[in-house]
Amino acid sequence: MKSLSLLFQTFQILNKSNFFVINKKDCRDILEKKLISSFFGDIQDQILKGLALEKSLKIIKPKNFITNFCFYPEARSQYYFARRSKVKNIINVNHAIYSKQNIFWNFSKKDFSLNNSNSSSPKPDIFICKGKKECGELKKFFKNQKFFYTGCLKTDIRDFVIEKFSKQKIRKKNKVITILTGETDFQGISKVLSECDLNQYIIYIEPHPHVKKKTINYFEKNFKYKFRLIDKMSKNKLFKISDYILFGETQLGIELAIKNYNVIRIYEKSFIPQYDINNEFPYACDGNNLQKLLKRKKHKFKANLLEKNYFYKYDYKASNRFQIILDKL
Repeated sequence: MKSLSLLFQTFQILNKSNFFVINKKDCRDILEKKLISSFFGDIQDQILKGLALEKSLKIIKPKNFITNFCFYPEARSQYYFARRSKVKNIINVNHAIYSKQNIFWNFSKKDFSLNNSNSSSPKPDIFICKGKKECGELKKFFKNQKFFYTGCLKTDIRDFVIEKFSKQKIRKKNKVITILTGETDFQGISKVLSECDLNQYIIYIEPHPHVKKKTINYFEKNFKYKFRLIDKMSKNKLFKISDYILFGETQLGIELAIKNYNVIRIYEKSFIPQYDINNEFPYACDGNNLQKLLKRKKHKFKANLLEKNYFYKYDYKASNRFQIILDKL
C-alpha cells in the first residue's frame, strides 16, 4: 500500500512541472516512463533481493562480502544493502571491460565523491583487478578504495591451458579460419565475414557457451559460407591448425595474442563494440579491411604489454594471489 500511495503522489508531482529537462533537452518521453516503471518490476525486484542479502549477511556475519557485480544493473542496490549489514569489506572481483564504448561504464565520478553520505552512490571497498588497464580506469572514479592485482581467476579453473604457438607447419589442403564469438558480437562478426571472399578457407566457429545455440542458429540462417564446429577436436588442436583466429569481445582472443597466435579483432561499424578501439590488435570493421588483413601471413603483438594490461601475470596463479590478499585483510 505504501508503494501505491507513493506512486499516486508521484503522478501528482509530475503533473505540476517537467522535471526531465537535461542540458536544455526535453527527455520527458523517455525518463518519465522509467520513473513510473520503477514502482514495478526490476527495481522492486532489486529491493527485495537487497533486503534478502542484508538479512543473510546479518545472520552469517562474514568478514568479507565477495562479488563480481561490478557496476552492472542491480549492482549498486546490492552494495547498498550489503553496507547496511555492517559487513567489514565489500570486495568486487572485477571481470568487466571498462570502456566508454559500454553504456554501463559511462557513470560520473561525482556519483561516488561524497563519503558516508546518503547522496553518494554505493560502491565496493576493495577492487580485485585482472590487469593494469582496468585498474587504471577504475582509479579515475574511486580515490579512496583499495586496489589489488591478481590476474584472471577464470583461467585458473578453465578445463584447458592454451599451448604456445608453434612455428611448425601443419600440412593441410586449405587454410583455416577460426571464429571466436562472444555474447553480443556474433551478428556483427557474421556480417563482416559475409562481405569477404572466403571460399578458399575452412571455417570453424567456437561460440560463447552462454549463447552457443543462439549463435549457431544465427550463423546457419545468415552466414554466407559453410562452417564447422569443434565437436571432438580439442581447442589446442584447433588453434594450432588455424591460420587466422578472428575474435571480437571475447577474452580468449587476447590470450591467444599473448601466446603469439595470428589473431584479428573484428567489429562491424553498425554495432557498438564493448571495448576500446586502439592499436593493440589489427582491426577490421568491414569486409574490405578484413580481406586485406587476411593477405598478411603473420600479425605481431606486444605480448608482455598485453599480459600486464589484461592479466597482470598470465601464469594461472591468480587464485593463489587472491587468497594471500584475503588472508591479509
